[in-house]
Amino acid sequence: MIDRTALRALAEALPVGTAVPVPREWILELLGGGVIAQTSAPEVADPAIPQLAARFKRSPSTIRGWIELGRFPGAYRLRGREWRVPAAGVAAFEAAERHGGSSTSGAKASAAVPAGRTVDLGAWRKVG
Repeated sequence: MIDRTALRALAEALPVGTAVPVPREWILELLGGGVIAQTSAPEVADPAIPQLAARFKRSPSTIRGWIELGRFPGAYRLRGREWRVPAAGVAAFEAAERHGGSSTSGAKASAAVPAGRTVDLGAWRKVG
């Protein structure tokens, strides 16, 4: 158990308005609720291809192909290198999969991108 007297002394030594990040488990222990074991890995805000591959139990090349077909709306390249997909894009993909669709637009993925063409996923930035 955490020594509350030592904690109070530590807190009083900090300047007013100081933010102190602490682990969730530490707060739960301090509150007396005990540590609650986490049942799964924490979800990444904008997962990369390896996290998506693990989540959907597919190979990274399959996930990359889905991104290139536009099945994850809002997918982007972080620093021009690795693909990232925002949470809304993952949710849209999952919703389309639940409804038996193969793309988020409702059209067939093969019709959305002609063979041999790549999708410019950054095109939305050029509008306006």
